[in-house]
Amino acid sequence: MQIISGTSKSLALGAMEAKDFFNTNDDSVNYFPRSNRYAGQIFQASQSYVACSVNMLMLRDAVNPPGIVTAYLLGSDEPPDFPVLPILSQGTTDGDTLTTDLEGEWRRIAISPHIAIIEGQFYYVGVKQSTLEYAALGLRCEGEPVPDFYPTGVFCYGGAPTWYINESVDCLFEIWGY
Repeated sequence: MQIISGTSKSLALGAMEAKDFFNTNDDSVNYFPRSNRYAGQIFQASQSYVACSVNMLMLRDAVNPPGIVTAYLLGSDEPPDFPVLPILSQGTTDGDTLTTDLEGEWRRIAISPHIAIIEGQFYYVGVKQSTLEYAALGLRCEGEPVPDFYPTGVFCYGGAPTWYINESVDCLFEIWGY
């Protein structure tokens, strides 16, 4: 089983391409971000680039749709430390239009402002939904069970001042830029 992460990828959109990513070996582990907390992945930048969008594998609950989903990029310290506010960049998508299919869909979310990512630094890519307080409802994002882990990061959820790390899951993500 091959884990793809790093600096090259065949998918490209104009001058943009996936620069940092963990996007294979989906074993359908779900996590459930609530409206009052972030859920996502700490990653170490494999190269320097300008980030323009994030792509995450998500699906929605058919009965309780998540409303607006906001994707965030934050700085982070090296795991096991946590993301650091303030928010560096963010963007939104209509979570009510996500698929209800259990396979999920990759949803690209443009972020603003575009930000310089520095090779070797740690960052956090995460999402938060606008509705539904309860973790069992709404937005779901796919993850990876150990041992197919992302080698330079960790799944993290919560929000300042209380963050949590789950070392048994890694979030599938792509950071697109130029």
